[in-house]
Amino acid sequence: MTSYIYTFVREDISPEQKIVQLGHACHEAGKLLPASEFKEPSTMILLSARDEYDLELISHRIDRAGIDHYMFWEPDPMYNGKRMGYSAICTRPVFTDRERAFFGRWDLYRHTY
Repeated sequence: MTSYIYTFVREDISPEQKIVQLGHACHEAGKLLPASEFKEPSTMILLSARDEYDLELISHRIDRAGIDHYMFWEPDPMYNGKRMGYSAICTRPVFTDRERAFFGRWDLYRHTY
C-alpha cells in the first residue's frame, strides 16, 4: 500500500535553509516511528507555509486532525540577524484517502527567488 509523508517548509527562508530544515524535520519525525511498523518507502509531498506563524497554525490543524507529525525547531539563535524558530514539518506516513484529502487545502511548494 502506498503511503505519503506530508512536509511543510517556510517560504520566508533561503532555498539552502529550506533543504536543511526539511532534512532536520524528516530525520526527527523518522526517529519517532516504530521501525517495525513502516518498512516501505513513502512518497514525499512538499507543501508551503508562509512563515513561522503560518507553520504553527498548520501544526495545530494537523494536531486536531489526529495526524502525528514533527515540527522542527531550529536551535541556532541567528538567521539573518534574528532567530529562526520553527522551520519545517514532517508527518508520519499517511495511508487513508480521508487523511490524504485533509492535506489538499494547502498549496504545493513552488520555488521562487
